[in-house]
Amino acid sequence: MPRLTCLILLGLSTLHPTLAPASNITLGAPGDTLTAAALMTALQKAAPGDTLVADSLVVTGPLDLPRAGIDRIDAVLQLNGTRFIDSVRADGVDFAGGIHGRGARFHTALSCRGARFNGLNYEGARFDQKADFSEAAFDGFTLFNRSRFDGPADFAVAFFNGIASFDSTRFAAGALFANATFKGWANFANAHFHGPASWRYSSSGWVTFAKARFDQTLDLSSASLEKRGDFRAARFDSAQVLLGGILSAQFLLDDWDQIRNRLFFIEGDWAQQDTLATNQITNLRQVATVYSLLQSQFRDQGLYEEENNCYYDLKQIERAYYYRRLDWHPASWWQAVKYTVLWATCGYGVRPQHTIWLGLALVLACALCYYQLGAIQERGDQAGPPPRRPRWQRWRDALYFSLNTFTTVGYGDWYPTDDHLRLGRRRLPFIHFRTIAMIEGLVGWILITLFIISLGKTWIR
Repeated sequence: MPRLTCLILLGLSTLHPTLAPASNITLGAPGDTLTAAALMTALQKAAPGDTLVADSLVVTGPLDLPRAGIDRIDAVLQLNGTRFIDSVRADGVDFAGGIHGRGARFHTALSCRGARFNGLNYEGARFDQKADFSEAAFDGFTLFNRSRFDGPADFAVAFFNGIASFDSTRFAAGALFANATFKGWANFANAHFHGPASWRYSSSGWVTFAKARFDQTLDLSSASLEKRGDFRAARFDSAQVLLGGILSAQFLLDDWDQIRNRLFFIEGDWAQQDTLATNQITNLRQVATVYSLLQSQFRDQGLYEEENNCYYDLKQIERAYYYRRLDWHPASWWQAVKYTVLWATCGYGVRPQHTIWLGLALVLACALCYYQLGAIQERGDQAGPPPRRPRWQRWRDALYFSLNTFTTVGYGDWYPTDDHLRLGRRRLPFIHFRTIAMIEGLVGWILITLFIISLGKTWIR
């Protein structure tokens, strides 16, 4: 194995100049102080393939590379554990040799706007103030694992051409990845976003937010997740998730409840927001598209209960949508009534308990009607006034007959009379007890059928 490793490294050294043997230029011992001017002088003198070693040094004074006329650095920068006391500006600089800065710390603002990095390792680094990497281009590996951004982290319009990893990174004051492009795998697993996080209009292939935590707004509006967006085990404690125009082949969640009341849909301007939490939806087609996408992802993962919950919430949103737009047109009333009936009878086919509760309510309501004297009669009783029975016995007989009628069993030992239903002392001329029994039997047959269908769609699967 050691011989094989050496052969691989030797082969790579012929392909990548930074891996070829080169001289190491040490700028000081760990703990020494290095001025920014001395560092810029060393950068200007370094030859391609050299390695500038400034590990664990303390760099003082403002470091302004463009002002010093440095627009390209071919040497490898080794800044592990280095502390930059004053501001650092490297706008537009091409770091062709790459940077190794594990555990580095920037006490003041860092600006690398429009810079280009041929490999960047800032694992465990700390940025006390704003870190500006907007419009930067990252080739090869980009590692910010376990880093800490105490100020705003700006990666807007950045281009990541390889793997970008922000595993377990802490963003204390907001993270901006709007219009960023991730050509490789983007890893934000276990990251903690204390402030707003925006991927608006960003484009990525594989991106994971597994076990990430969002404390404020997560903006994914118009983001293009072309392959997979993994949000399994992510936490949205008090965050709002903004969607709108999102396109994803796979948008993975494992718990619908973690996000169901936090989804917002926006169109164009931030001020025009639709919220699912209050059902204030204006673009129903857009909402239905995203919900259908989420349902398919739950189904592909075998999370059928989560799929049903997502589907149920979508239908509730549609029902509220049509109720808010009721007018005198018959079609609007038909939609509102249709959704209400589907909700009450079977929970849109995914809530069989709705059928149970509605069936019990119907049985008890009809039993109250049959409780009236002369409503039902036992076969074999003599004609004439019905015999007086104790109230508990009348209620038992009424409940027994109502349940038999609902289930369409029909033993035949009891039957409804042709008498009229009474409200107090008033008879309702058009409502016979036979009519009530007929309606109960018909509705009972329909509810039993719906119960079997919804049960097969949820529990059995």
